[in-house]
Amino acid sequence: MAATSAGQSTSAITREQFEEVINRAVNNHNRLYNNSFALSIRWEQDTDTSRDTEHFQSILSTLNLNQAEVEILAAQDRTPGWTLISKLCSIFQRAVDTPGKSIVVLHYTGHGELRQEQLFAVEGLTRRSLNLQRIVDSLVEGDIYDFDIADTDVVLILDCCYSHIAARALNPTTRVVEILAASDNRTPEDHTLEALAPPRNTLTGKLRGEFSRRKQEGYHFVELSDVMAVIRRNSPVVTPTHQVKLGQSIRSPFAGVTRINPHIITPTLCAEFSVRIVENMTQQQIDSLITWIATLPRGYSMELDGVYETASTLLIFQSAYALFANIAGHPGVTFISDVTSQNRRQSLGQERHAGPSSILKDNVPFSGRSKP
Repeated sequence: MAATSAGQSTSAITREQFEEVINRAVNNHNRLYNNSFALSIRWEQDTDTSRDTEHFQSILSTLNLNQAEVEILAAQDRTPGWTLISKLCSIFQRAVDTPGKSIVVLHYTGHGELRQEQLFAVEGLTRRSLNLQRIVDSLVEGDIYDFDIADTDVVLILDCCYSHIAARALNPTTRVVEILAASDNRTPEDHTLEALAPPRNTLTGKLRGEFSRRKQEGYHFVELSDVMAVIRRNSPVVTPTHQVKLGQSIRSPFAGVTRINPHIITPTLCAEFSVRIVENMTQQQIDSLITWIATLPRGYSMELDGVYETASTLLIFQSAYALFANIAGHPGVTFISDVTSQNRRQSLGQERHAGPSSILKDNVPFSGRSKP
């Protein structure tokens, strides 16, 4: 029997591509913007969401970004989707026309529904809706209704029920499209509705608190993937989702006197995941990989937990969740589980023994971690 992993797809990634993905994530640099634009979106009749708009404005101040415009979708508006598209086109037009590098931060707070794998923003009382997924897809593709935004970074904060996970681009890109979402597809719907209902601690509120804490404690910079890892670790009922659709997670420096380098902090949340490599890796290549990942910074720690030969090579890793967030979505990468404890395999005294299946060509585990 060939080795498989939970939720495995048939796709795979080459060894060189995978190593380059890790390199880009670890060597991520501060992104400095000449211009910033922001928009907070909510429904007029969802009055409880106004506090999240205040949280969002505070986040922008902490990150030294311009305050957001607020789009309140009116109760009498029969075409809220077109209203929002018109507003987005106006903002991106200014972002493109203004000299220098621009970032646009979009924030939606309210209700969300998944309809045939499409995310819709839904008004609580009348159930009016607009297709958020179509907007997300346009941002990833680099255009808003044929309007080119190819040199603008985008962050979306979706403080609603959200579970759609789409594939990301593999090729290196100078753009970033990043999504911070309030829940994932593993959260029971009844728990999501209860836990995300105002005035409870929403994702926007949690983000405000985490950004403020890091700035007060003197962090050199803040990386969105690391912030979301901490919030995910501390959110046992509703698990937030972080997706880097294009590029690497945005890393922004804090102004003023700083004293803490986040790279030296041991991560509080790790991820177990598998990677299917196109080629059959040699023992020398495995040894080189183990040696290389051992040199990664503590904040991006990564360990190889298993190697299996199939028609390709199946690798099992545990890494800092912030690192995994930059790897997730690439071909051959499959999430297994969040990890908050140590690997107990060695403490249980388990040793690998060749079993009856080890004679088969498509299921031969490598004999442990050989040192170079």
